[in-house]
Amino acid sequence: MTMHTGGCLCGAVRFELTAEPQMFGFCHCRDCQRLTGGEPVAVVVGPRESFRLTRGELKAFRSTAASGNVADRHFCPECGTHVASRLEAGPFMAVRVSTLDEPPSLQPQFEIWTSTAQPWAHRPPGLASFEENAPG
Repeated sequence: MTMHTGGCLCGAVRFELTAEPQMFGFCHCRDCQRLTGGEPVAVVVGPRESFRLTRGELKAFRSTAASGNVADRHFCPECGTHVASRLEAGPFMAVRVSTLDEPPSLQPQFEIWTSTAQPWAHRPPGLASFEENAPG
């Protein structure tokens, strides 16, 4: 059952989420800031197996994240839209909210890597806030 659909800016890549995202939050790490031009990345997080491409292919950029974990950041090879990220050892996929066709029904719940947030970055009040990764 498809819960959400989305895609990149040019339409070459389309995907579906077959499970409802479990979390919605913001990442302020320096890598995410480089992807956005300074603001945090807004992501919904769900099981890796719930993310399925329905059109096109993604190109991955692999790097070591600030946490020390190996991270794959998945992009459209045509327009460069950052679609999703995942930690190599983790069971989750973090999908950019901006790539979803419809906004998630969840409200933002957390923000991570606030220790590297820009002083002018948008930081909604009332979220669980972690200077680095969330525990667990």
